[in-house]
Amino acid sequence: MNMKFSPGLSAAVLALLATYQAPVWAGDIRNPLFCTPNTLADWPALTPLNRAIQPMDCGIIDHNPPFLAWQNITGATGYEVKLVNSAGVTTTYSTVYPWYQPTNAMAAGDYSWNVRAKGATAWGPQRKFRIAANARDFTLPSVETALARAKATVRPRAMPPAGTERTAWLNDLAGARKTGWTGLKKRVTSKLADVLPVEPASASKVAGAATAAAATANLAFMNQMNKLTEAAREAAALAWVEKDPNVIADAKRRLLHLARLDPQGTTSWAAEGLSAHRTVWTITNAYDWLLPYLSASEQAECVAAIKARVPDMLNSLTDVKEGIVAKPLDSWAIDTMQATLAISAIMAGTLPEADTWFRSLYPIFPAWLNPWGGDDGGFANGTNYLIWALESQENWDIIRWTTGVDITKKSWTRNLGRSLVYFYPPGSPFGLFGDGADNDNTEPNGRLFKPYAARVNEPLYNWYAAQQTGGDASRLQFLLSPPLTPLSTLPAGTPNSIWQPSTGWVAMHSNLADRSRTSVYFKSSQYGSYGHGHADQNSFTINAKGRALAIETGVYDYYGSAIYIGWSKTTAAHNAITYDGGKGQSQGSNGKGDVLAAGMITSFSTTDAFDIVQGEASKAYGGDVTKASRSVLYVRSATSPTGTAVPEMVLVFDTLAAATAKKWEWNIHGVNAPSAFTVDQLNMSNAGVSLCAAVRSDATLIPSAFAAPVNATATPQWHGRYSLGTAASKATFAASLQVDCGSAVAAVPVRQADGSWVVTTPAWMVTYKDGVATFTASKK
Repeated sequence: MNMKFSPGLSAAVLALLATYQAPVWAGDIRNPLFCTPNTLADWPALTPLNRAIQPMDCGIIDHNPPFLAWQNITGATGYEVKLVNSAGVTTTYSTVYPWYQPTNAMAAGDYSWNVRAKGATAWGPQRKFRIAANARDFTLPSVETALARAKATVRPRAMPPAGTERTAWLNDLAGARKTGWTGLKKRVTSKLADVLPVEPASASKVAGAATAAAATANLAFMNQMNKLTEAAREAAALAWVEKDPNVIADAKRRLLHLARLDPQGTTSWAAEGLSAHRTVWTITNAYDWLLPYLSASEQAECVAAIKARVPDMLNSLTDVKEGIVAKPLDSWAIDTMQATLAISAIMAGTLPEADTWFRSLYPIFPAWLNPWGGDDGGFANGTNYLIWALESQENWDIIRWTTGVDITKKSWTRNLGRSLVYFYPPGSPFGLFGDGADNDNTEPNGRLFKPYAARVNEPLYNWYAAQQTGGDASRLQFLLSPPLTPLSTLPAGTPNSIWQPSTGWVAMHSNLADRSRTSVYFKSSQYGSYGHGHADQNSFTINAKGRALAIETGVYDYYGSAIYIGWSKTTAAHNAITYDGGKGQSQGSNGKGDVLAAGMITSFSTTDAFDIVQGEASKAYGGDVTKASRSVLYVRSATSPTGTAVPEMVLVFDTLAAATAKKWEWNIHGVNAPSAFTVDQLNMSNAGVSLCAAVRSDATLIPSAFAAPVNATATPQWHGRYSLGTAASKATFAASLQVDCGSAVAAVPVRQADGSWVVTTPAWMVTYKDGVATFTASKK
């Protein structure tokens, strides 16, 4: 086998990928593109406010009709959309929103489309998408039809609807989920005598304030409100199901306590948005469940509280300059939008204002659901925040039960689980690529992914759910979901590697089903260092046998802290390229992130023998760096033609250039200090699992360990780099890394007279020259 790898998706690579037939998905899990994306300048021009275009260019979608969406243009009075089918038939549509969905399903096949603001003469760049032959029906009712259906839905609207769905759900509570339901019942009855605070106190008025004291106070307040609101919901849910008079009385007490809190006090939107959102959402859910037990005056109190609290939330979402359409890269706003729409659907027909709320948000919900990725299911804010984003599932249910809109039929929602399956697979020591990646998410991932798998009901997710060892089965997020059908074995034909073009993430595994797998991860993202992402374009990590080896470092104490800005988010804290003493990629003027400091996956391919990815990240460095190309090859273990066993290896090649000379640096981080760290070799280990590396360059290298800022890293963490001894405007690095290496890596990069790098083993040879890597298997 001789395979070259260079920027762009070659016809050969596309043909190779076309031979793979996924067992479930509309497109190839490893590469969800059917063509080479348009590389022309984006339209609208990329800004820090930009949202992902959907469908993603060259993406395959398995919902029909498609949603076409783009970044809002300030001041635009409307837009024109030109859609061309595979037969060349052109249809033009008009819309007042920065999105459009055809009214009816379209024929499966390939389409191209352009968009422009009304009054403009030039069209934006052409994009393409493919509607899969087995695409799910995603025809949406009009806003008035959906609103009328919500009004006609019999209460309780925040419970599975009467009929077969409710019957199956109730049977499951008494059957497969009896243990969880019993746990909830015990928790609720143990709190019947709780004393509730007259008005919850808060020492902080600003969520995420950049002082340790304010952040601590804010977190304590949010935790207090989480406990109060969750206790009220649990009591109300138990009261509705079992109708115990003591529980009904307690549920009413808790509901009315929340309803009587000052809407302009410590739980107001202005004081702390997340707690305000959860407070009114809880009031609405509990009101819906307890309505038969509320007097007219108690009903009026609840309705008045909802009426007083929702407008501030709605205004924050619909403001022309600051709202969710103008500034979509806001996870809180996405969560708030879904919760407010659910509240509107529950209150429709009871509270006249709810009609206005519903009409404002219903069109936004399916189009603006996720600003952090595309139809491949990407989530650029990291695995930690992806897990918590799954809390919105209860709102998905309420919206489906009241309007008939099932958001799990949309490609992004269905594919979202891939990001956890592949980037936080069973047995992973940590998460990846963003704030809180080092958190132990065993419990929330189990609690939130299992309900997600139940709703989507794909074999891959049912397998992943069955692998989860954590998850409190007595929590409402779990108990309100449909029954889960776990799958003990990974579905046949599931690939071991994945590329998510919408976020620039790649995962390469030795064996996805094996908890002792080797996993190599790579990121080069068009979202830059914005939001909860880091300045880590073209970075990699390596795990093996459940241990973290080449790691991301830093701690996430709170958003915007000195440690966060000065270390955890920096390029130097990752296995990436820096220069001149740790200078790296842009984090924006305030240090919290820069969406323009972007990277890009330029090529990806996978075979049984090896996986290979290439990223380009020069743009991330802010202007002076003109080339930052990195190729990472994961070569699986093999046997040579003569029977020699060759271990698995990771090869990393960098080609760098800048307008001015720099002392380029190749950074590497581990859990423990290495046993060897010299010009010739690096030996690291973690709980008996070793990683050896040989790092080479075309100039003299100086290895050095360095310290992160005080309290900026977990204990233990080790930080090292290989630096050029002399500044140069151009440089290359070539590195080979091996898991379970003993004392040294089996094969090292060798510089050739023509400037190329060669790594040779008895089973294969890899050549890297002029930014192109070539893998050649030894002939038998």
